[in-house]
This record gives sequence, C-alpha cells and structure tokens, in this order.
Amino acid sequence: MNLASLGAEIIIIATGVFLLVADIIIPDKYRDCIGYISLTSLIIALIYAISTWANKADFVVNTVSVDELSMLIRLAIIVLGILVNLAAIKNTYTIQHNQGEFFSLLMFSLSGSMILAGARELVTIYVGLELNTIPAFILVAFRKARPKTGEAVIKFFILGLLSSAFLLYGLSLVYGLSGEIDLGKIATSLGGNLSPALVLAGLFVIAGFGFKITAVPFHFWAPDTYEGAPVVVVSYLATVSKLGAFAVITRFFVTALIITKVNWPLWFGALAIITMTLGNMMALPQKNIKRMMAYSGIGSAGYLLTGFAIGTNYAITAMFFYLIAYAFSVIGIFFVISVYSSRGEADAISGYAGMAQTNPALAAVMLVSFLSLTGIPPLAGFIGKFHLIMAAIQNSQSYLAVILTVNTVISLAYYGRIMAVMYIKDPDADRKRVHSPLTTSIALGISIFTIVYLGIMQSPLLNVAKQIFVNIKL
Repeated sequence: MNLASLGAEIIIIATGVFLLVADIIIPDKYRDCIGYISLTSLIIALIYAISTWANKADFVVNTVSVDELSMLIRLAIIVLGILVNLAAIKNTYTIQHNQGEFFSLLMFSLSGSMILAGARELVTIYVGLELNTIPAFILVAFRKARPKTGEAVIKFFILGLLSSAFLLYGLSLVYGLSGEIDLGKIATSLGGNLSPALVLAGLFVIAGFGFKITAVPFHFWAPDTYEGAPVVVVSYLATVSKLGAFAVITRFFVTALIITKVNWPLWFGALAIITMTLGNMMALPQKNIKRMMAYSGIGSAGYLLTGFAIGTNYAITAMFFYLIAYAFSVIGIFFVISVYSSRGEADAISGYAGMAQTNPALAAVMLVSFLSLTGIPPLAGFIGKFHLIMAAIQNSQSYLAVILTVNTVISLAYYGRIMAVMYIKDPDADRKRVHSPLTTSIALGISIFTIVYLGIMQSPLLNVAKQIFVNIKL
C-alpha cells in the first residue's frame, strides 16, 4: 500500500489524536489555540491533497481508489471542514471548555468521510462509515444540557445503529453472492446476476446509506436532530456527511452492481420522486427554521438521487456539481443561524424579521444562499439543477425533469417566506445587532464566493465531474 495517497487522511487523524493529548496539558488560558491547531492541520491537508492531484495515477492502494471521484470529494470535504472549524473556533456557546474533544471528534469524522469517498472494498466502506458516524453521535450530544438534545441524540443514535445494521447485512449478502470484497472483483463475479438475494442486498445497502443522505423513509432522525443539535454540528451533518455518502453510493453501484440485470435506476427513480416531494411538502408548513432546513435537505437529497435514476455520465456529472453547490449554500445558512443564536436560540422563522435592517451582511448571505438553493441564475444551485433537468430530458426521462421542476417551484414558497420576513417585515423592538466573529465571517465569505464563482465559472468543476463516471477504477 502506498500510504502517500492517504497523506491527507493521515494528517487529519494524527491531528485528532494530538488534540486529545493537547487538551490535557494545555492551560485553560491557552485553550483557544486548539481550534487553530486543527484549522492549521486542515489547511496543510488541503495543500497536500491539491499537490497530489496531478500525480494521483502514481498512487496505488488496494483498499482505497485514487481517482477523480475520491480526489474531488476529498478536496470538498476538507474545504467544508475548514469552514466548520472556522465557525466553531469562537463558538463558546457550543463547545464551551471542551474544545479538545470537539475538534478531535471533528477530525476523526472528517477522515471517515474522506475514506468513504475512495473506498473500493466492502470492509473499507463499513470502516469509513463508522469512523464518520460514531464521532457524529457524540458531536450531536455536545450541548447535553439543552432539553431538545436528548431527543435529537436518541433518534440519531438508534436510527444510526439500525442503518449500520442494514448496511452490514447488505454488504454481507453481496460478499456471500460473489465471494469477493473488492468492488471490481464483485462486478466480475456477479456478472448478469438477477437473483432475489442480490435485490435484497441492494435494498439493504440503499437503506443503510439512505440514513446518511436523509432519503425517505430513512429521514425521521433529521428534523429532530437538526433542531436539537448544536448549529455548527448540524452544518457539518448537512454537508460533509452527504458528500462522503453520495461518493460511496456512486462507487458501489456504478462499479459493483451496474453490470447486473437488476434495474437499479428504477429503484433510485422511485426513491428520488418520493424523497423530493415529501421533503418539500413537509418543509412548507414549518415555522422552525432548523426543521425547515432539515426537510429542505431531504428534498435536495431527492434532487441528487435523480442522478442515479438517470444513470448516464451527464447525470452523474450534474449530480456531483449540484451536491457541491448545495453543500456550500447550506453551510452558509447554518453559519448565519449560528451567529444569530449566539445570544440564545434563534429557531423561529419570525425571529428573523427585519434582519436586513439590523444585520444587512448576514441577511445578504442568507439571501444568496436561499436563491442558490431555489435555483435562481446565475448562482451555483441553478447550474446544478439545470444540468440535472437536461440530463433527464436527454435520456428520455422528461417526467423526472417535470417533477424536479415542480418541486423547485414548491421550494420557492418556503425559501421565499424567509426572504420576505428578512427584507419586508420590521425587526422586533428588542432585536439588536449581532456581531459575527472574524473566523465565522471568513467562513461566510468563502461560502458565498464559492456559490457565485461556481455559478459563473462552472466549467472547471464540470470538467472534473465528467471524468467520474468513466474513470471509476475497477
């Protein structure tokens, strides 16, 4: 195994271990440096990952693929990890005196998502999933004194365990049918298989990963967990976890199972339609912004699943473009909610009345992010949805394009309600201006820049994403 190909993961995992030790020996007055240590390590990992992109073909690893898919998602995960780290550094409302534990758990969970992005055999898939999920259980419970945290943790933990069991059973069935753990060898062994056991295995795998991407009916944890967990943790769950999950689903089905005679696109098409429709319909009546964002995320997972339902190179390209655009749009919204919650909970949508008057910069971030999620040009979200719709039309699946468009119009209703509250209504008399810490402001600036840049200059990301489908290595 060439460990140089896993250099970024090794840097991040080593930092997580170091922070646990440093938290014990660093005096309380210097404890703020812990967040900056983790931030520095993530920047070093990002530089390392970028520097190895051109030489990725020289890396040969038995358990982890080093290709366009893994490199792109790893870079996106590290950048989003940097943004979460920036937002968490001054977030004493969440991490208080437990900075060592918080940032070390963040490092471990990030490394799990990165391993998932490149996993090419069954054991590595499961190890990456657990390394990503187990630290997340603890992060969700970080503010355990809050009344709603208990319900958030219980639902996230129990459904997380069930999803792991489903996934493990599905992977074991695949191993039993093929006698192999390497995805390429599984494809060769299964060939044109169309057995009931293979269908059952695929369904269990979809159920296992459906939890991670909040697909219906595996979404029940999301609204309560989003409401009860610390906002900075929710920003991580809503973005980084989905990146790793969609990457491994793509590799698993495109590499190992696409050669079988099971009609996987049909399964994903039904799941996509149900997920996007229920997510958007449930988001409409919400008065709590965190719950609304949870159901919005479910709807967006449905949009992304249309990429698998179409199953062409163009569709997979559009799916990953929209996935990255969605991640940077959502993370900015949650960072604003985090800043707005610095003096107490800011869950009610009505609490954002007049935000454009009291906090114009934060309102602008929310506005651009919501417009991107809605699909308004020339922002990144529009480009992603446009290409998904065009991929469906080109593949003679216009019904998917119509359903996606209708759901986009539905989403405009609840996104528009918040934008109207921010810009049309007057602020409450006791609502004061909140100040965003410098580190959070930097994170917000990066997220907005990325949304606008990808909307205007989408070609570089599209060109990389085009190579994912054809270059997934067997």
